[in-house]
Amino acid sequence: MCSIAIGGLVMGAAGQAFGVFGNYQQQKNQISQYKYQAALTEQQTRYREQQQRDALGRQMAGHRLGAGFRGVQFGGSALDSMVDQRAHGEWNILADRYQGNAQSQQLRWQAKTSKQVGTLGLITGGLGVGSSLLNGIERINENNSLLGKRK
Repeated sequence: MCSIAIGGLVMGAAGQAFGVFGNYQQQKNQISQYKYQAALTEQQTRYREQQQRDALGRQMAGHRLGAGFRGVQFGGSALDSMVDQRAHGEWNILADRYQGNAQSQQLRWQAKTSKQVGTLGLITGGLGVGSSLLNGIERINENNSLLGKRK
């Protein structure tokens, strides 16, 4: 009877250990996903930034071309207007970059947090397995001592 109890105890602990390891693997997968999303967000931000700069450059070139056809000289208010428009476009680009960087930093922070949670889960799970084993062994010893006293 003692060997059956020990076998059950070991099987239970093994099942618990597999569960702990499975949770740890799930956390590792989540970490990889967060890191991938952060890198993708950064790449998309750089791409959008370049697209916006290209569009702004085309728009400014169109204004210069149109003004040249109309015979407008680039000085005074016409130049000031174009400089202001360019500056406003750059501010929009920088705001988009800031937002993309903030999103990627958030994803990196989530990855770091998930790593800490996974590590903590692995430690507490291991302690739980050890505690279950010790409690089971203690119960087996108590049962054996009770059985020994009855005889």
